[in-house]
Amino acid sequence: MSGTYVLNTHPGFRYRASDDGSALTLSLSRGPAGCASIALWRTAHGFVGKSFGGYVSDAGVACAVTFPTELTACTDAGLVLRSPTKATFNGQCAPVELAEPPALTERLLLRTAEERILDAGPADAGESQDGGPTDAGSTDGGLSSLPPPV
Repeated sequence: MSGTYVLNTHPGFRYRASDDGSALTLSLSRGPAGCASIALWRTAHGFVGKSFGGYVSDAGVACAVTFPTELTACTDAGLVLRSPTKATFNGQCAPVELAEPPALTERLLLRTAEERILDAGPADAGESQDGGPTDAGSTDGGLSSLPPPV
């Protein structure tokens, strides 16, 4: 699942994904600074984790926030993530309890065209110019591994 993805409704949100076999980390590489990363861990119940971001309160306090997030589908086209649509925080960055839990929304992150081409490989993958076998190798697209947030 490593690669580059864009949010289907806002292509300016570009994420770099790193999958180390136990965790999937998506880091915002282009877009607003308030949504920094998403960390999902493989569990018996699928990929579950958190989105990490920040905002500045009305009092001018810089606040870090987290939202529960889960991967609900993984297709050739991309990843479907589910998380709350909103959260409310007080001036000291503490979450405000709501009478009803916030609605959950699914968001589609589309694998970029460049990544789909890399995954497909060349039309003659596995054969050299002289017809013999080649070592296709593997790549993560040059992306470095990101440690899961603490």
